[in-house]
Amino acid sequence: MKNILIKFGLFTVIYLLFSWLIAGDFICALGGDPICLQNVAVRYIIFIILMIAYETVVKKKMFKK
Repeated sequence: MKNILIKFGLFTVIYLLFSWLIAGDFICALGGDPICLQNVAVRYIIFIILMIAYETVVKKKMFKK
């Protein structure tokens, strides 16, 4: 359980860094705009779903031992 929390914490940090550096929505969301906040939240959910898919499917198929 601890490894999962650390892993998703790292995913969250990576998402926040990429969002801050690349997308303007993150800075807009910090300003309180509800549309920007919704965009950031939806992108975060999509990012986490893709990371779960990577961990469960892609990683096991790519790096078979």
